[in-house]
Amino acid sequence: MENKYKKMEKIYYSDKEYQIEYEKRINNPASYVTNLKIKTIIRYLYEDLSFLRKHSKNPLQNITEGDLYFFRKRRQRHLYIAC
Repeated sequence: MENKYKKMEKIYYSDKEYQIEYEKRINNPASYVTNLKIKTIIRYLYEDLSFLRKHSKNPLQNITEGDLYFFRKRRQRHLYIAC
């Protein structure tokens, strides 16, 4: 299953901190318990990226500071829930 998640990572990750957090969870399953939680995190990541694309004020999908602010707030909540 890990390979599946590694592939998905390339699609969903745009944020370096998220990638590091994700790799910690994949590489130390004992500390982060179950694959279910990893699936939950991936789902939240996907939702976050969709949220950014949808709310980006630039048609070319450049991310503004405002978008990042809301993204980080959502991310903190999601990582807290997923843990």
